[in-house]
Amino acid sequence: MEGWYTLLAALGVSAMCGTAAQLRKEGDVSIRDVFAATLYSGCLGLVIALLWFNYFHPTNRFFLIGIAGLSGLGGMSVADFAIKLISKGTGIAIHISSGPGHKGASEKLDDHGH
Repeated sequence: MEGWYTLLAALGVSAMCGTAAQLRKEGDVSIRDVFAATLYSGCLGLVIALLWFNYFHPTNRFFLIGIAGLSGLGGMSVADFAIKLISKGTGIAIHISSGPGHKGASEKLDDHGH
C-alpha cells in the first residue's frame, strides 16, 4: 500500500508544479489552460514515477517524488516552447538560390571578393 502513496504523491506534486508554471506565465490564463497544465504535468510526473518506481522506491521515495515534480515543472516549459514554435512558425529557414551577380564555384573572384 505504501507504493500507491508514493505514486499518488508523485502525481500530486508534479500536477501542482505544472499548475504553478502555467500560472506564472505572463498574460491571460484561462481555466482551460490551467486544467490542461495540471493534467499534462500530473500524467508526465506519474509516468516518470512509474518508470523509476522499482529502482528508487525501496531506497529513496522522496527523490522519486522530487524528480516527478521537476518533470511536471519542466514538462510544461517544454510543451509551451514547442507550442510557440509550432503556432508562430518561428525557426530557422535556409534558402539556397542564385541571383543576379552570383558567382559560381568555378568562376574566379576579383581582388575585392566580387
